Amino acid sequence: MSHFTRIQTSIRDLATLQSVLTQLDVSWEKVNVPLRGYQDQTHNAELVIHQANSIDIGFAFNGQEYELVADTSFWQQPWSMDLFLDKVNQMYASELLNKELTNLGFTTVSYVKNEQGAIDLVADKWVS
Repeated sequence: MSHFTRIQTSIRDLATLQSVLTQLDVSWEKVNVPLRGYQDQTHNAELVIHQANSIDIGFAFNGQEYELVADTSFWQQPWSMDLFLDKVNQMYASELLNKELTNLGFTTVSYVKNEQGAIDLVADKWVS
């Protein structure tokens, strides 16, 4: 029997998560309704990703962070679940870094993603 699996993340900012998913071209819906699972199982989530097989995945807040909630038997995304989480986590960290640098008065000079997927970011700050 299939069931929902909750996978811990370090994602705490929903707006940044939404931005990352949009950049990855993943359609999402911000709702506080149950995810639809196998045999009408449900699990509450703040952000839902509908899949073609009608088995949703999403992100649910556990009081500290947003966990990925999915029935792994019915995963139907362009990437494996591990690769999906790697992409989301990498872009999430990069977005948070950019936000923090901007808050500290830095300007991003260069942002390059290499062939291995690593991101090289150069920031500058003028001090008078």
